[in-house]
Amino acid sequence: MYNIGYAVICESAFNNGKQIIIKNPYSVISPVNIPGNFSFDLAFSIIKDSEPSDGVEDAQLKFRLEDPEGRVVVNSETLTIKVVNEENKNFLYGDANFNFANVEFFKEGNFNLKIVLDGVVQKEVEIPVIRRDRLKE
Repeated sequence: MYNIGYAVICESAFNNGKQIIIKNPYSVISPVNIPGNFSFDLAFSIIKDSEPSDGVEDAQLKFRLEDPEGRVVVNSETLTIKVVNEENKNFLYGDANFNFANVEFFKEGNFNLKIVLDGVVQKEVEIPVIRRDRLKE
């Protein structure tokens, strides 16, 4: 069975060959204008409990961003996650990132990012969206 471990909204995330680098984690998304576009990354970990009776080799992953009223702003394509357990370990994990490019924010408020594995919401991240100039008030 697959699970999501951590989830961090950030400016960017990448793997340098040894580890994932998370640059500038965001507690608030602050576009210059609203309505306006904003790009960000989601850094996250995937955990798989590899019990012999599990039988699960791959999973379907989706991301869904909803505005404060629950309307879908981003609904990603389905991605297939496949883990090969070459060393017959009982517990597998990995880090990954997903880029949300030029997301249109039409209003301020608390947006909800849902990480969905095999049709089940595994993790939710609440993301406040506030126009940049209002942060200084």
